[in-house]
Amino acid sequence: MFEKLFGRDEAELKEGEVSSRPDSPKFAPNTKIAYKPSLIPTLQKEHQELLDVYDRSSKAAHARLTKRAKKLLSQFKDMFVDHVLRENTSLYIYLQHSAQGVTSKRAIRSVKSEMEQIGREVMQFLDYGIKESTAIDDEFLQRMDEISEILHRRIKQEEGYVYPNYLTKSQPVSPT
Repeated sequence: MFEKLFGRDEAELKEGEVSSRPDSPKFAPNTKIAYKPSLIPTLQKEHQELLDVYDRSSKAAHARLTKRAKKLLSQFKDMFVDHVLRENTSLYIYLQHSAQGVTSKRAIRSVKSEMEQIGREVMQFLDYGIKESTAIDDEFLQRMDEISEILHRRIKQEEGYVYPNYLTKSQPVSPT
């Protein structure tokens, strides 16, 4: 009440502060990134959509339907970029700032670094694959299958390790 009287309400909390209101956002320390209960279900749904589009592109490529395969790869790229940006800003930064202890912070940094490397590898393939001049030959199809395995592995790691760590952060975090 005094805060409202003197001009500091819930919307003006300092970065990293946690409101005492039970329905207020819980921010990662020293950020304005709030915990979002809907984030993990959203990311999991996006994973399924990403895999579906990539699988359809792969099937089109294996059937040598070049235009369809490239169109779907381009659609996948747009979705993948959006997804990775959402993960980086809403998930990984939140986890990095709310991690307790040196070991936890290192683990999050390591996983984030690995996921970034995988993302770069996927993006290199996509940039190459959607070019009009790129032929869908046996080498292309082999690389496309390898990228599929990489994507499945990344998703399995995130959903098995990273996402559960985020879900445990639903309790208010204390600034460090």
